[in-house]
Amino acid sequence: MIQPQDILEREFKKSFRGYDPVEVRYFLQLLAEEIEKLKSRVQELEPLEKEHEAIRAIQPEKILREATEKAEQMIRDAEDIVHGALRDATTEKEKIETKIQSLKHQRNKLIRQLESVHKNQAKVIEFLTGDDEKTDNNEQNIS
Repeated sequence: MIQPQDILEREFKKSFRGYDPVEVRYFLQLLAEEIEKLKSRVQELEPLEKEHEAIRAIQPEKILREATEKAEQMIRDAEDIVHGALRDATTEKEKIETKIQSLKHQRNKLIRQLESVHKNQAKVIEFLTGDDEKTDNNEQNIS
């Protein structure tokens, strides 16, 4: 690689009809300065380029890894929600089934009580009706 100093120190043979040495020197001086600026800029950009290449190389893997981790976390969260909802639904179902059994028991108890009251009322009616028949029979016997 040509260094700016190489340009400045370059000597050319002098010829009878050659270029003006002052103009050549001036142009070489400008060229050396420009090359020095470009070298300086390249030195500034090389670390940035290496950093950018490293990021570019890592970035797809990192993005994929992070996306996979987030997806797995979302699945775990969804599963937790589903399990919680299922557990709550099962608990509610058991409460309802227990309440239904309690209501069936109360209904059966009420039916037995009503049947008992009905039987007792039938006995009372029978008793009262029987008394009327006895009274009618007694009245007929007396007459």
